Amino acid sequence: MKIDKSYISSQNTYPYNNPQCIVVHNTDNFEPTANARAHARAQHHGNFSGMSAHYYVDDSDTAYQAAPHNLGCWHVGINYGNGNLFGSYGNRNSIGVEMCVQGGYNYEKAFQNTVALVRQLMKETGIPASRVYRHLDICSKNCPSQIIAKGDWMRFKRLISGGSSESSGNNTSGEEIYKPGVYKVNDTELNIRIAPNAECKIVGVIRDQGSYTITKIQNGSWGKLLSGAGWINCHKKYCTYGGTASAQKPDAKAISVDGVWGSELTRRLQEIFGTPQDGRISNQPTSNRECCVGITVAEWSTKLSGGSALIRKLQEWAETTEDGYIGPQTIRALQKKLGTPVDGVISYPSAMVRALQEWCNRQ
Repeated sequence: MKIDKSYISSQNTYPYNNPQCIVVHNTDNFEPTANARAHARAQHHGNFSGMSAHYYVDDSDTAYQAAPHNLGCWHVGINYGNGNLFGSYGNRNSIGVEMCVQGGYNYEKAFQNTVALVRQLMKETGIPASRVYRHLDICSKNCPSQIIAKGDWMRFKRLISGGSSESSGNNTSGEEIYKPGVYKVNDTELNIRIAPNAECKIVGVIRDQGSYTITKIQNGSWGKLLSGAGWINCHKKYCTYGGTASAQKPDAKAISVDGVWGSELTRRLQEIFGTPQDGRISNQPTSNRECCVGITVAEWSTKLSGGSALIRKLQEWAETTEDGYIGPQTIRALQKKLGTPVDGVISYPSAMVRALQEWCNRQ
């Protein structure tokens, strides 16, 4: 791919950049004249407000570089949601590539040119295909909108990894396709990560080899846990797909998954563990109240008389001291059991409680 560097400037840049990933965008400028050269020229002349990119590419034979790699461009600076890579990657450790979508453009040609450009950048910088992302992956913005709309991101990733160029939206390569639903974890220790990538921070570990509901798939096989605890790799090496969530126990009445420990969750737990069903967690020490703000049905007292039968059952299940009182030690054991971040606190709402509610709905 020929790269024209005549429009390189420091317009709309930060004075430092250490590229660790490549981020692909669509310009979403559908004016007939809004091609790659026009965008690079506009950036060079200071005509953009609040945005910039390192490269612009379209359906012609030339891509245009508008900023050097050692300067950070303004292309992923705003976070539009949660569960993404924002914070791990941003304007000071990335290369921004804009695929232009001017009116009347040839999508397939522009798509293939973007693939070619990204492959060149990967070779030049040493950035692997696993760290080539969509704007969506970084900031939860619907971008590159045209590639997303055509369902072409998996094809893009295959092509930059050296795969074949099958037609848009088709999966003829034999690659496993993952989808939301219930996954049985087969791995004895499956990491939960803050975002859908193996290089992101680990926020928990699943050790119970249980079944978990996945609400969204990103980056191939990464699934977002219904509990909100984070993302797991649903690859067949680690998990087995068990069908859609609606197909699991269709006759069971599901409880709310809201992260708040109220009477509904308590009654379901009491039912599961065979203790008296009153929707309350009785006789809990007032001193533990601060670490249990996400529990709305605990009966706090300074006069203790054996604690709660339900809590003793949960402690047995989580393999910790069975004293009937829910405090930091028990909470940590439950968090570890459920694979959520371990801090000894039940917040309002709580990732651990969401995981516990989800677990109840699978019983």
